[in-house]
Order: sequence, then C-alpha cells, then structure tokens
Amino acid sequence: MKKLFLFFLTFIPILIYSQQDDVVVNNDSIPKVGIHVSYFGGVWIPNGNLSILGNHPLVGVQFGIRTDKLLIDITLQFKFLKSKNHFQVNHNNTSFDTDHFFGGYYGLDLGYNLINRKSNLIDLLSGVGLDGFDVLKINDKVKKTINTLNLNIGIGYRRIIGSYTYIGLDIKYNFVDYDNSDGTNLSGDAMSSLLKFGLGF
Repeated sequence: MKKLFLFFLTFIPILIYSQQDDVVVNNDSIPKVGIHVSYFGGVWIPNGNLSILGNHPLVGVQFGIRTDKLLIDITLQFKFLKSKNHFQVNHNNTSFDTDHFFGGYYGLDLGYNLINRKSNLIDLLSGVGLDGFDVLKINDKVKKTINTLNLNIGIGYRRIIGSYTYIGLDIKYNFVDYDNSDGTNLSGDAMSSLLKFGLGF
C-alpha cells in the first residue's frame, strides 16, 4: 500500500499539471506535438534482499507521443547477464540452485516537463508495467519465471542536440515485489539509470 501511495503521489500530479497552461520557454527546434521514440542503455541496481542478484545491464526502446509538456510512451526493456550469486528457486516441489537471469519490463511511462531552458529539459517521470525475469533454465528451456507489477517514479534530463534529436539521462526508483515462494527471499526494490538517444517527429 505504501508503494502504491508513493507511485500515485507522482503519477497524479503529472496528469494534473498537464492540464495547466504554464508559461515556459519553448524550444523552437522541436515540434509542439509529435511522435517520439528513444533508445537507451543503462544499469539495473537492486536493493534489499533482491541485491543478491547483483547489478545488471539493461537496454530498451520507448515509443509514443509528446507535446511541449507531456511524454506518453510504451516502454520495452531487457536486463541480462547471470546473477551475481546463486539463489534457490522451487519448481514442481523441487529446490534448484541457480544463477540464471534474463528479465524484461513492458509498461506505460509518463513524463511531465518541469523545466525547459535553452535546449535543457528536466522531466518528472512515472510509469507502470509488468516486470519479471527468468530464474530457471533446464536443457535450454526456461522452466520458471518470476513476474511482478512495477510502479516507478523518477527524474529525467534531456539535452536537445538537433531539430529532431536529443540525448538524455533518466534515474528511476522501481517499486517491485518478486515472489519467490519456497526459495531465496527476493524482497526489495531497484534503481535504474538510463542513458538515452531520442528522436521526435
């Protein structure tokens, strides 16, 4: 409940502020409304008991629409490489020791532009999606995956570098709840830090 409250504490203001006609300094190099796509890479940093998995690189893509104030994106991302430590999972009433890890996130992400000054933009970010990772692979077949709801909030920076392009950095806190029943406790949340290259049309 606390995680849900913190998420909506960020999510709702984005929707409310998007209806306001604030006076901002607009960048003439970007269209006021358009299609948006970005490619990104970064790192996923778990905390709490989840930190047993270690940090993992992630890559992904976002696509959607944007206005001068609002970003609405569908996000697809993947995190990979083996777990830093072995951990226990239960499959068909049998306990397995594993270090297998391959995960993903598919969700709806929103951004609200707080500051727009001389091609430098600061955005308030929020998102919700399905998050999970494969934890057990036997004979090249995935046997178990752990999924959870991901509620995330954060801050983003974008630097406009051309008429339709930008580079950026997003830092997010991801509220997750991986349930590894009868296995190693994987409770905890995760930070994500992403370097982005974006296009707007």
